[in-house]
This record gives sequence, structure tokens and C-alpha cells, in this order.
Amino acid sequence: MKKEKTAAIIFNKYKKAKHRTSMILTGFIIFIVCGYALFFTSKVWYPDNNDLIKPSKMNVARQWDSRQVTLISWEYCKPQSEMEIVLTIKNMSFDGINTYDLTALDRKKGYLTTSLYLQEKDLYVIRIQDIPDDWSEISLQIRKEDANALKLYTNKRAVDTTDKIEDLTYAQYMIEQQNGIIEGYEQMIEALNKQIEEEQQTIENCKSEIEELKESEKYQTAQEQKNTEQLIAKANSQIGTSNSNIDNYKDQIEEYKERIKNARLQIEQYE
Repeated sequence: MKKEKTAAIIFNKYKKAKHRTSMILTGFIIFIVCGYALFFTSKVWYPDNNDLIKPSKMNVARQWDSRQVTLISWEYCKPQSEMEIVLTIKNMSFDGINTYDLTALDRKKGYLTTSLYLQEKDLYVIRIQDIPDDWSEISLQIRKEDANALKLYTNKRAVDTTDKIEDLTYAQYMIEQQNGIIEGYEQMIEALNKQIEEEQQTIENCKSEIEELKESEKYQTAQEQKNTEQLIAKANSQIGTSNSNIDNYKDQIEEYKERIKNARLQIEQYE
């Protein structure tokens, strides 16, 4: 009788130990599976990069499934734990599909609450809520049926910050958009003017060099003069190239000035 009781006790202990071992093993397997899932999901959402992901450029038209997508702004408000993304999607296919699935993912926390605050004509205003304080990188995916997702990115260093995200009207967003476009054009004009100054300096340098070369020809042999003439021809060619570049830059400046004028007319329309 004692032997049977002892055997039963040993069996129960073995059964409990086996159950605990099974639970530990199951937990370990779940941990490994979840780890791999997060690892591979991260590679789908984010490029394989040890540093912070490169943010998507603003005011650059992206071609996506017969659509032109332009990111206008991406703002983060820490007090509200919220982000606002403003973009335009111009449907060039005229297929009538202007509704898209929107998903946001934080690299650490995972999926975030995403909503479409406003959509009118080509303008889309997207809100991402419950942003964790320790976020570093966030990806936004735009999807439609039978098309690969368009991925947009920001990181904690690149994102614009604001004290409050305001609920604006369509007209107010359009005014902000046009002001941003004007600012971009003005920056382009400033950069082109600097290019013109550099080309003008190159021309002056070439002219000075030509004068020195011509002066040195007085004391050169025929062969030396031949080499000098080649240098003079090269300098004159550079002057021609620089003048051509200046004309091109001036044409671009006039184009941007015309675009600024049109943008201001659109602002007047929404005021």
C-alpha cells in the first residue's frame, strides 16, 4: 500500500514538472516566433538601416499606380501625442478610386491609431494618435487594391514640431500649402542667384587668365605660343559655357517667379 502511495506521489510530481517544462517550452517558442515576426515585419516597413531612416522629401511628386502623390507637411505635437500629415493625391488614371487604406507603424510600439481627418478634392489630411514619447521612426503606408503600398517615413530629427495641431478648414490648408510652395520657390530662386554669382566669378577669372596668357606670349617661342593659344581657347570656351548657364538660370528664375505669382492668386481665391 505504501509503495502504491509513494508511486502515485512520484507520478504526480513528474506530471507537474512535465507540465511546467511544457509551459516554459511553449512560452519560449512564442517568444521566438514573436521576435522573428517583429524582425521580419520591421524589414517590410523599414529599410535595413542601423541609423535613423531617411525622411521622405517634402513637395516632391511621387508616381504611384497612375497617381501623383506629394507630401506637403508632416508635423508632430508632443503635448497631444499626435501627428498630422498633409499630402495631395492626384488621380491620373481617372478610375474613380480616391479612397485608400491608411496605416501607421512606430518601429518600437507597432501599429498606431490612424484616421483621415479631412479629404477634399486632391487634399488628404491624416492624423496619427497616441504617439509614444520615445518614438524615433514612423512609417505611413497608403494602400489600394491591386497595387503595392506607397511608404512615407519620418524620424524624430527631421519631423517638424508644433505646440498644437489645429483643426483647419480645407481653404486654410490650401493657403498653408500654397505658402509652403512659395517658400520652396523662393529658396530655389536664392540658390539659382548664387549659381549665377559663381558663374560670373568664373567668367571674371577666365578673362583675367586670358589677359595674363596674352601678355606672356610676347616672350614665348612658336611652340609655347601654340600651347598658350590652346589655353586661351579653353578659357573662352568656359566663358561661353558660363554665359549659357547664366541664361538658363535666369530663365528658371523667371519661371519660378511666375509660379509664385500664380500661387499668390490661388491664396487670394481661398481667403
